[in-house]
Amino acid sequence: MSLTLNQNMVDNDWLPPFSVQEYERRFDLVRAGMRESGLDALVIYGAYSYAGRDLGHMNAVYLANYAAFGHSFVVVPLHDEPTMHIPFAEHVPNAKDLSCLTDIRTLGFTRIELGVSARLKELGLERGRIGIVGPLNSWYSISIPAEHRDHFYEELPEAEFPVVTELYERWRLIKSDEELEHQRRGASINDAAQEAVVNATRPGVSHHELSEVGYATAQRLRGNSAYIHMSSSPMASGESTYPDPYPTHKPVGPDEIVMSEHVAGFGGYYGKLMTTWFTGEPTRQYREMFDLAAETYRAALAELKPGMTTDDANRLIEPVARAGFTVSLPLVSGWSAYNSPPMGGWPSSADEAVRSRMSRPMEFEPGMAVRLNVAPRTLDHRRGLWVASACVFTESGLESLHDYDPAALRIVAGD
Repeated sequence: MSLTLNQNMVDNDWLPPFSVQEYERRFDLVRAGMRESGLDALVIYGAYSYAGRDLGHMNAVYLANYAAFGHSFVVVPLHDEPTMHIPFAEHVPNAKDLSCLTDIRTLGFTRIELGVSARLKELGLERGRIGIVGPLNSWYSISIPAEHRDHFYEELPEAEFPVVTELYERWRLIKSDEELEHQRRGASINDAAQEAVVNATRPGVSHHELSEVGYATAQRLRGNSAYIHMSSSPMASGESTYPDPYPTHKPVGPDEIVMSEHVAGFGGYYGKLMTTWFTGEPTRQYREMFDLAAETYRAALAELKPGMTTDDANRLIEPVARAGFTVSLPLVSGWSAYNSPPMGGWPSSADEAVRSRMSRPMEFEPGMAVRLNVAPRTLDHRRGLWVASACVFTESGLESLHDYDPAALRIVAGD
């Protein structure tokens, strides 16, 4: 199988390169899955981001180590050289510095699909079975734009185009040593940024100012923050279950609950801390909720191990339902900034529609990187908090990648 990779990738803070051997491993892994699934090629679409400095393009980046401005395609034939198709000719030199691929092509922003269909014809795949991989996780049900799909159908009417995003996720589910090294470094950066945010919390400081402390700390350590959701609200009124995706200039006040979803990392391999702290002694209900979340988190961290399944995760989160609360996110979900497989762990009180949409029955294996999250909220969805960190399944158990303990109660000065 033909594979010519860039031997001189330039170091950078956006997409720091792995070894050539790591990219060879990835292509071997993906092509083995393609053979097993009867696919002649993959067309991987790159797009979307979660704000902050998240680059998006997560499935394209895995094989190309590049995220184009706007959108992109990576064409991976079973036997021939892969190609990357990006919108702007002016960006090609930078892409050639950063990407592990050597064949990078462009026909312009609105004609990117023409380059893909031309490449597929060049490969002789007019009657091929060409798997479509979407830009995000499969549960989003996003594959490629309708205009691109229609173009491929018109240009290659005898080819098949099954959507195989979920298969692609399975192929890359177990992280390599190099990937985990990036993720551990990302978690360490996240720890430092989160500590800085908590230490900067005081009445009068704005949510925006706190998020900027996190962004600046991560950047100083060669990391980047996909996003920092950040807000606070008075414990007395109890009208918050989720921090603001775009932090505002609202100030933190005394006797408030502060929540953040802090995703900082290294090269797209993020730590993930979903944390709660207070600017005064927690009220009785918030203290009960936090203690429940902390105890459930610690029990799950201690008990989960390879060989267990998402059904076991359901059991471990059930104390939330017994205490009269529910959740909107599962106990276990996938790695990094994104909610992806393995995904499971719902209490019986959870909304069935949400649970069915965000469940992927699975057995846990060593090397799976996940987020462990306990996020109780009241049944009327007025009060809520969370305790979560990025973890990895080892040979013997589940290990948090963070030194920062999200289950530790933190009360900062309230005046």
